[in-house]
Order: sequence, then structure tokens, then C-alpha cells
Amino acid sequence: MSPLPPASFDGAREELEAVLASHLFTRAPSLNRMLRFICERTIAGDVASIKEYTVAVEALGRPAAFNPKRDPIVRVEAHRLRKRLAAYYAAEGASHPIRITLEPGQYIPRFENAAPQREIPLPPPAALRRPWRSPLVATAAALLLCLAVWRLASSWSTYVRAASLRPFYASSEIRLLAGVPTGQVMDPEGNFWTHDVFFHGGSAVTRSTPLNFGSPSHFWAQRRGAFSYDVPLKSGAYQLRLSFGAPPRSSGSIPGFRVLLNGALLMDRLDPPPAPCDPATPVERVFSNVHPSPDGQLHLQFQPLSGPAWVDAIEIVPQPGSQPMPIRLLAKSSPYIDASGRVWSADRHFCGGTPVNRHQAVDATHTDPNLFSGERYGNFSYQIPAAPGRYRLTLRFSESWFGPNLAGHGGAGSRIFDVFLAGRPLIRNLDVFTTAGGSLRPVELSFDHLQPDPAGEFLLQFIPQKENASLNSIELVPETN
Repeated sequence: MSPLPPASFDGAREELEAVLASHLFTRAPSLNRMLRFICERTIAGDVASIKEYTVAVEALGRPAAFNPKRDPIVRVEAHRLRKRLAAYYAAEGASHPIRITLEPGQYIPRFENAAPQREIPLPPPAALRRPWRSPLVATAAALLLCLAVWRLASSWSTYVRAASLRPFYASSEIRLLAGVPTGQVMDPEGNFWTHDVFFHGGSAVTRSTPLNFGSPSHFWAQRRGAFSYDVPLKSGAYQLRLSFGAPPRSSGSIPGFRVLLNGALLMDRLDPPPAPCDPATPVERVFSNVHPSPDGQLHLQFQPLSGPAWVDAIEIVPQPGSQPMPIRLLAKSSPYIDASGRVWSADRHFCGGTPVNRHQAVDATHTDPNLFSGERYGNFSYQIPAAPGRYRLTLRFSESWFGPNLAGHGGAGSRIFDVFLAGRPLIRNLDVFTTAGGSLRPVELSFDHLQPDPAGEFLLQFIPQKENASLNSIELVPETN
């Protein structure tokens, strides 16, 4: 796409009003205000005034004392706005000649002429090169023509699905809800998931209990049986995440199946936890450095062994480099983008404990204080799916309850707990107050050369010894080879 010349800003104004009037933006008033503010300032030629502070105060209603270092609202909303614009131009605005984009790390929008969509060509009919020489040749040619028509007809439904879903994979991010017949939904992270496409075989089955992905009402079906997916992708490396809900049971046993990727074995079995904390939480398996086959498609085959195969959701996202993607979790209900542009996911993969927001700022001179603004406390655990590889684990803590000037009073020795990894001690008798030298001070403990367990997960358990265990954030970063 090429930038729109300033002389064409009349068309930009019309496009802005069309976007703001769409259902995606009328249901998001804060994003609506932010987009109008930055676009109108750009059209007026006043891009110098589009700063994080002015966006927060004039568009998002923050007070004049707003401090961007303490409040990440603008970065979070900009992240949501980029995803919302991508979703708009993937569907309702797909045919618009002008598009509004917001580059990562920027608050000044771009108005661009949309490049024409490339159509997926249908197989051309075979050319007749010479007249028929004999009835036998004519009969053979007729049979070949019938075969070609049959193959073309059988591939037509796949072509139509690919053509109708082209906007969803144009950005190289694929998120599919297996078994869901129509529509698209947005998860709490701002990612859009579309209905079931690119499949062959199997049957769609409605679940009795929706899956808990943060918005459980959206994940209420799965595909079962013997089936496959042929997903069109641009060339490159991807991370693949497969989500499995409650399995179909036969005589009380869990059926076995395997998954092939481009014809090679990817999974030979699925081992759900024997007693999951929440039966509605899916089992997830993550695979890194996945590539489409030479035909431009990622081929997934689900083959039954001792019972039907099944899957509830498929996510395929571009992977920068050859290493697995980092995992960053905050003990908060909403995602966060730090000053370095790193995305921290909202709290998930946990079992037990109680979440709480801590409003007293942590004295974090050499780290981001927002990483300590949410907390999970109690007796709890995390079961984090990760791609195979070696990781550096960093756990962040701060004592925000016990201390001479805090609500819990006390101080040293008031809270003591252990941390286990895969059932083995990782930290013994942790007293955050004593380790940090007081309350409202950060503690960052890192551990190198860690690998997920054979099931492809990091199981972290926080076990109280005195009062409740507590945690602010978890970070798993792949180690370089």
C-alpha cells in the first residue's frame, strides 16, 4: 500500500467516519475517541501534538497529572487499536480504497491507498491442441475432461472458503475455532478468532461446557473424528498452538490419536492432567519453528488410534527468528505493553489463588513498576504450555501487604513460602520482605537452562509456609543456542 497524498485527505475524512461508524468501533468508545483524535490531528497537519501524554489527557480522559511511566493506558489502547483496525479491514472494510493503519510503536496514523487483492486463480481448463484423430482418442479425451471437471468441482468448496477467508490470513495470523460454523470473536487479548475453515472430514460437535479462554462463551465446539486442515500461509516460520477441550469418552477411557504436520509425526499422544483445576480449561500444546509445505499450505492431520481425534482451537502466528516465542504473564486481568514494546499477557494458566490490584507504587528504579501492580496470592499453581527448548525463567515479587506502614503490618518473617517446578523445589522459604530489604521493593529471581516437562508445560507451584504465597509476574525467555 502506498501513502495517501495530503491532497486526498477529503477521502481520508470519509474513511475515518466510516470506520468510526462500524460496529467494531461503536462498541469500543475509548478506541473510537483515540482514533478520531489522532486522525483529525493528522488531517489538520498537527502531528507534532500527537504524543502519549496528549492522547491520554485529551482523548482518553486521563487527568493533567498523567504520568506515562506509571500508567501504560496509551500503549495498551494503541495495541488494541491496531488489532481492531486489522479486523475492520479484514471484513467490513476489505473493499475500501483507503485504509487507516497505525505502525507499532507509533501514535501517528497513516492513510494509505489499498493495494488490489490478488485473486486465487482457478485451475485453467486443458487446451485442445489438435482435432480428434479417432473415436478412441475422443473417448479417452472425454473421460479425462470429466475427471478434470470432477476434480475442479471437488476443489471448488475449498477455493471458496480460501477466497472468502483471505482477509483473515492476509496478516499471516490464523486463529480458528474448530467446529464453530460462522462468525468471528475477539478474545481478551484483542485477537480475532474466526469460524472453522480449511478442514476436511470429521464432524462438528457442540460442547456441553464452553472452554475457558477468558471469554468462554465463544469456545463452545470442537471437531472430532478423522480429519485434516490445509491452512494457506505465507512462507516463513510460525508458532503453532493446538487447544484440546474435554475429550470424547468411551467406556471411561480417553481415546488415543496422533497429529501429523506436513506428513511428519507431531504428536503421538495427548496426556491431559489427571485432575485439572478447571475442567473447562483446555489442554494446550505449543510447537515452534513450523513452516508451510512447498505448496504454500500447512497440513495438519488428526488420526484416530483407540478412539476419535479431536481439537477445539488452532492458532498459527508468525515467529521472529528460529527460537520459540517468549512467554510473559502479569497477575492482572488485562494485557500490558511495557516501555520496550514487549507484550505481557493477562493472567492465565493458573489454578487457585486470588487476584488483587496493588495501588501503591513499587520503588522500582531499575525495572518497570507496572510489572508489580497486580498480584496473585494464596496457595496456587501455574501450568504454562511452552514449545520445546531451553528457557530463562524470571519470577517477580514485591511485598505490598506486610510492612510497618502497610495494612498487614508486620514485616520480616510475616510471609514465607516455597516455589516448586515440576514437583521439585525451586525456591525454599522465600521471605520477599527480607530478600528485598523492605516492603514495596522489587525482587526478581531468575533461573537458567530450564525445559518444559514431557507434556510440554512448565508446572510452577507456590506453596505457603506462613501466610499466603504471592506473585506479580512470570517471564519465560528462550535461551539462544
